[in-house]
Order: sequence, then structure tokens, then C-alpha cells
Amino acid sequence: MDPHEAASHGWNGCGVLHLSDCWAISMSTSKLVVKEQHILASIFIYHLGLRGLKQKHRPTNNSSMNGGRSLTLFRIASAISCTVLIACNALYGQQTGETSKRFPTPITPAPYTFSIWSVVFILSILWSVFISFSYRLEKRRPQIEALGLYLPAAWFLTGVWPIVWNHELIFTSSVVLFTITAFASIAWSRIKSAYEHNPQLTSDSDDSKIWRAVDYACTSFLMSVYLGWLVTASLVNFVAAGVSRGIHLSPSASVGALTILSIIVMGLSVHRKDPCLLLPVVWALLGLYNVNPNDQVERASGILAGILGVWCLFSLTISVWRSTQRRSVY
Repeated sequence: MDPHEAASHGWNGCGVLHLSDCWAISMSTSKLVVKEQHILASIFIYHLGLRGLKQKHRPTNNSSMNGGRSLTLFRIASAISCTVLIACNALYGQQTGETSKRFPTPITPAPYTFSIWSVVFILSILWSVFISFSYRLEKRRPQIEALGLYLPAAWFLTGVWPIVWNHELIFTSSVVLFTITAFASIAWSRIKSAYEHNPQLTSDSDDSKIWRAVDYACTSFLMSVYLGWLVTASLVNFVAAGVSRGIHLSPSASVGALTILSIIVMGLSVHRKDPCLLLPVVWALLGLYNVNPNDQVERASGILAGILGVWCLFSLTISVWRSTQRRSVY
């Protein structure tokens, strides 16, 4: 899924930045990072995924047999779905800007904000490659089983989304994006639980601190950034679906939508003690503040970004302190 709406020009009569132009420039920004590697990365990941089919498991009982088969299934599904994610966005990403010219939205942030997709793509590729090898496989079992098939399903549909969008099935694309968000939210919740119930994932004295940090970045942090941005993108896509049916958002309605978005994300962040979930939303709100589509929207996005940003910093401080306390115990 690559709903990259960015803009450098194309303001309408009301001073609202066109979604299409935002999207086109954001796609260009993202491709500066991964354009040359897209197809090669897809082929490489797929090849690594097939290695799981050739690996021989020698279980000692039925439980280990089922566990080994599940682990292999998760690894192969991750490799294939990540390949679809990268390949489809490489092949269809440039066309999304052309399609979006007919569906502008007043809540699209500045072009640079869409570079966050590069973070999602890079971490997704790294995780798919890492679990394709047997090295550290048992240590990564809790994360792999927690993410299950939910993350591969989200990756696969994220690759399908540009195809649906480019056929101008705007309402359907919104449904697809909400489905992606649902899968990602389940994977996010499960990976958070895995880290809560498996303290050795962050405090194992027999394991490398660097590898623990890398695994955390490619699983827990990835899901926080992925889900936070998906929630934001779902709102933009939903508004675009309304535009496709002749429903345009007023400044007051835009402020209301952004407020609801902020409340939902903050609620999830507090519930699961995950301040990183707020980062993509703060990033998007700051981007919206900078493009200044409307004075009312500008003020609201700035205030909301400030509130979420302060809470994020406070929560991160508490999380670091708690992590330090846990390490001293274990």
C-alpha cells in the first residue's frame, strides 16, 4: 500500500492542496531511497522464503512438529507477502498520483511526511530477510508467532491497494485500507503482548544487545510506525472516497476528523503503553500544519501535534525508566 499524497503545487480556489500533487511528489521522494532496489529486493526475499520449504525439521513430538510447521508457514508467508508489497508499489506507485488528481482532500500533509513509507518498507524487508535464515530463529520465535499471519496479510493487501486505487475504485480502496489497518492492529497488539510476557526479548544477558535492538526495531517499532501511519492514511483515503461521491469536507469537519484521529491514537497508545504509536500521527499533523491549507485547520493541527508530541515525549521517558528498572531485576 502506498497512499503517497504529497504536493508542491496545485492549490485549489479555497487554498487546499491537491491530494494528487502531494501523492506524486511523495512517491518521488520514496523512490529516491528504494527505486533501484525494489525488484531485486522482491526477488531476493522470495528466494529466501523458498528456502523454508527445503529446510528439514526433526521434531521429537507432535507439539514440536506443529510448531515447526507453523514457523515455516509464517516465514514463507512473510517472504511472499513482502515481495508483493515491494513489487506492487514499485510497479503501480507512479500511477497513483494520476488517479488521485480527481480526488483532492483538505487534510493531506506536506510532501516530506510520506517519506515515512521508506521506514516501513526497509524494516519490513529486513525482518523478512532475517527470518528466512536459521540464525537466531529460535530466539525470534516469540516475535514470529506473535505476528503470525496477520502481518503478512497486511503486507499483501498493502501491495494490492495501489491496484484497486488505480482502477478508480476509491470506496473499495478505502475498505481495503481499513482491512489492512485491522490486520496491522491485531499484529501490533500481539507483538506488544509478546514483549510484555517475554522479558528475555529485551533483557537476555546471553544475547547480543545489538541483535535485540534490531529485532525490536523490525517488529515492535515497525508495527507502531506502520499502524500509526495506516490509521492516518485510512482517514485521508476515507475523505477521498467521500470526495469521489461529491462529499467535500469543510474546515470545521476537517478539524473534527483530526481531533477524532488524535483521540483514537492516544487512547491506543495509553492502553498498550506504546508512545511510538504517536510518532507517525505527530509527523503527519506537523506536515499538515506546514502546508497551511486553512487557518482553522492549521491551528488545530498545530495544537494537536503539540499535545500528542508532549505526551509522546513524556511516555517515552516513562518507558525508558521502566525498561531500566526491568533490566536491573533480570
